[in-house]
Amino acid sequence: MDQSNSETAARGFFITLEGTDGSGKSTLSKDVAKKLAGLGIEHCSNKVIATEPDFVNRSMTAVAQLLWPKESTFFDHLLPLYYWLHLQATWYTLFYEFVVLPRLNAGKILIVDGWYYKFVAKLLVRGVSDQYLTTMFSTIRQPDAVIFLDVDLEAIWDRKNDFRPHEMGLHHRYPELGRESFLDYQTKILDALRSLATKNDWRVAQLDGTASLEQNTNQISEIIEGLDFVRLRPTADAQR
Repeated sequence: MDQSNSETAARGFFITLEGTDGSGKSTLSKDVAKKLAGLGIEHCSNKVIATEPDFVNRSMTAVAQLLWPKESTFFDHLLPLYYWLHLQATWYTLFYEFVVLPRLNAGKILIVDGWYYKFVAKLLVRGVSDQYLTTMFSTIRQPDAVIFLDVDLEAIWDRKNDFRPHEMGLHHRYPELGRESFLDYQTKILDALRSLATKNDWRVAQLDGTASLEQNTNQISEIIEGLDFVRLRPTADAQR
């Protein structure tokens, strides 16, 4: 095999599942990776912190603590919108460079439980321009494939029903946070994600809210198995 073909064979790829809060990205990405492990697909949470070098570990730990504090998040709406925007852009810059890229350079196929698109959808709902958001995240690599989980929101609420304040629309000042605010707020996010899916030609998994984890895993696995870079990827024997 010549050098160019060898480099192509060794190149890694990454897939991300995208969807609203509670759509099952984390659970499904883990289950799909387990099902497709024979194809060399590995799961990677989008909250993984690089262990080295040490200064990167410290930086990512600090940003993660700001983005996902363990204490109450009722203060979220008191901080400026652009504070969160720059934190997210910082996180995904570090996450890609020091977590995703080394794995891609090792030839892995990663399935990540969400990229920055849900956050972008939330800011679009809050009136930030698409052009500005595109510029902010323009230096961060796009996934090789995005699979959008289009799930019934009422089914999500009925299944989980323990959402954090910001997931129920805290930033939008609903008179009361609960089922109605969740459905209204998440519908707006869902519509924004559907527009992004159409604009960027994402694959769409129309998931039945009453279906089992196995059924939903099988549906997403079929989509992934049909991707060219998975379907045509040389086997380990062929690369030798």
